[in-house]
Amino acid sequence: MRLRVAAVLSPFALALALSGGSAAGQPGAPGTPEASVIQETHEEAPASAPPRPRAPAPRRVASPRGADLRRVRRLGLGTRAVAQTLLFDRPRPAWVAAARGSIPRRFLWPVEGAVLTQGFRAAGGRHRALDLGARCGTPVRAAAGGLVGYADNGLGNMGHAMVVIHPGGWVTAYGHLRRIVAPAGALVRRGQLLAEVGDTGDAHGCHLHFILYRNGTRLDPEPRMTGRPNVLRGPRATAPAPRTRR
Repeated sequence: MRLRVAAVLSPFALALALSGGSAAGQPGAPGTPEASVIQETHEEAPASAPPRPRAPAPRRVASPRGADLRRVRRLGLGTRAVAQTLLFDRPRPAWVAAARGSIPRRFLWPVEGAVLTQGFRAAGGRHRALDLGARCGTPVRAAAGGLVGYADNGLGNMGHAMVVIHPGGWVTAYGHLRRIVAPAGALVRRGQLLAEVGDTGDAHGCHLHFILYRNGTRLDPEPRMTGRPNVLRGPRATAPAPRTRR
């Protein structure tokens, strides 16, 4: 049974959830899906390292216009509440229907020529995302066709971030972006340019923090990606956790 979140999370707690971070005083109730997400850690520096003070990055986000803006208004996209729903619950049926297209079976690597610096279940199993290191400004492309549900810099330590809704209840999230070129409400094609790799938010170097969900459940993206393209495995990346037969 999935616990529905009734209130909108604070920007701090929501950012922690997307990045896989944790903080004292901010956990969810033990044993709930929210707790398991929020209590993860986004390990990119030793735990003993002092926090690095950083000025917020200038907002570099494309604004929705025309049909994209009409979609935002009609579906209520682009808000923190939308990001919360996509993190902790199933995407609304109207959003999935608006994403159009066929249900993706495989996903493109969103950054070509990247180094997989941290894999799923790295950092003692707490890092439930892929970190793809690349030069700042490297193109970030849609892993599958869909609808941009969120694109802004309001998620705290995720910096500039995007969440894309795909047919079949799939959702992809992209964090630490330098610039966002596809606005909320945009219908994007598989491989279409979304943004640029950056180091905004709580990022230690230029990289993409890539997350994959299906109907509110966070999954390992790597076995679901197309082929083995130009993604090199860095020294801190770990092999995917063994899969149990269902």
